[in-house]
Amino acid sequence: MQNAVSILDKDGNLKYDSLSFSFIMNKIRLYLLLALPFVSCKSAEIKLGKELLPLEQTKTIVTLDEYIEEIGYIRPDTTRFLYSKKILTRKNGDLITGDRDGNLIMLYANGQFKRVLARYGKGHQEYSSLTDMALSKNTDYLLVLDMMKIRVYGIEDSLYYKEINLSSVIAADEIAPADDGNLFLYAAYSSDNNSKTDDYLVTKIDQNGDVIDQFMKRDDHTFSLDNITQSYGNIYYLRPQNANHIFYKFDTTLTPMYQINFGDRNIPYQYKYKSKDNDIGEFMNSDYYKLPIYLYETENLLYFSAAGPQAEKCNYLYFKDKLEGINWTDSKDEPVISLIASDASYLYFMYHGIYSSYFDTENPMNNSPLYRYISDVFIHEWKLSINDDVIIKIKFKEKLGKP
Repeated sequence: MQNAVSILDKDGNLKYDSLSFSFIMNKIRLYLLLALPFVSCKSAEIKLGKELLPLEQTKTIVTLDEYIEEIGYIRPDTTRFLYSKKILTRKNGDLITGDRDGNLIMLYANGQFKRVLARYGKGHQEYSSLTDMALSKNTDYLLVLDMMKIRVYGIEDSLYYKEINLSSVIAADEIAPADDGNLFLYAAYSSDNNSKTDDYLVTKIDQNGDVIDQFMKRDDHTFSLDNITQSYGNIYYLRPQNANHIFYKFDTTLTPMYQINFGDRNIPYQYKYKSKDNDIGEFMNSDYYKLPIYLYETENLLYFSAAGPQAEKCNYLYFKDKLEGINWTDSKDEPVISLIASDASYLYFMYHGIYSSYFDTENPMNNSPLYRYISDVFIHEWKLSINDDVIIKIKFKEKLGKP
């Protein structure tokens, strides 16, 4: 589910919902977690993962025309499809998302309805609150985080298999499978809503809901903002939780995969807490790079974004083997086109037809490269209407060029 931004309080209530980075930057009055070392109950060793230097390894581009190999769209059954902040992908191309009745459904790769997987409601086998969802590691089961329960549904038969009670665990915001058959839970808020606590951000549980291990000691508040993404191969990543800017992969533990290093433009340690009135606006609009988020991979490419100086949304696309790539910045005057999924070859973006009304046809260079490219194709090549909500599939060329 991404990337209309949804921010929840510790009780799971929606506090803000926006399609704009600037909304977060200027309106949210929540504490950010900036300084959490990677700590496990079993090990205090700090690892950094592969270092990426976006300001040195990527070049800034003004058009994407020469970098896109193929673009297409999936128009889901409009009587069923409902935009959600996360779409799960399967190896065979199937997509899992939500419908207009709140149910979780499966679509074929072309967007045609396949089946209902889990139903929203008050019944014993229904979920009453879709906090998050994930696929089991073998992709045979759909895991639905329903407040203090995990409900397990069969992918092929849509049967309700079981529920896992989380009464012994802090209320979680997001879920990911472990390679050993267990589960990870991420909790954005501390158990007592105190800024200084001894609990953890990530908890590993078994299939009975019992705690196995915990990771990332909490020492300040954080907030719920798309912390976990499902990437190609049903791999799940946890976005950076502190100024170290490390993306972690969920396997049997938390494994550091990529450290995003902006050099002397990195946001300083605990910058926000040293600002006047602990202000989120000052943090987001600072001249530093901060909040790397939305990591998605294909077989050969890696994408993530970050908030740059003056809260600009900066996008980075890497050719993984050569650690080089391109970057572009979104315009603050246009809707955010959300990257929501990836498979071996494609990155998937959510595009609402109404977005096309923001396209500056007289001065298209006023729009950002991605928005301009998609909107131009949407209007002039596909000739779709503002009422069409589609999933955009983009295959980027495997050679992106040196900065």
